[in-house]
Amino acid sequence: TEGIEVFTLAITPKSVSNKLKITVNITGATPNASWIQVALFKDSDANAIAASTHFVNTNSSFSVPLNHFMTAPGTGTYTVKVRVGCHNTVNITVNGTSGVRRLGGVAASSITIEEIKA
Repeated sequence: TEGIEVFTLAITPKSVSNKLKITVNITGATPNASWIQVALFKDSDANAIAASTHFVNTNSSFSVPLNHFMTAPGTGTYTVKVRVGCHNTVNITVNGTSGVRRLGGVAASSITIEEIKA
């Protein structure tokens, strides 16, 4: 329940022996100095499977990367979710500053899942 969900992406691995590489990058800004946290979840599991944090100075933009490798949990479809939040109650603008897009809209956050054959 912490932070905001910014991405969901479903994947159906081809083999349980394959590895998954999940790459997330969140760009944005916050008006106050804050620790930004990015967390990765699987399906509706309560606990994150990976997390990353970054300190942002007052009125600063940020880019928080998160990379996670894991063995495919099975050959069924599952969903990964990305949440972003901060340690205090300041607002976060994802892909922009103060609620406005940055760099003409090309400063974009992303999520990629690659299946690596074992």
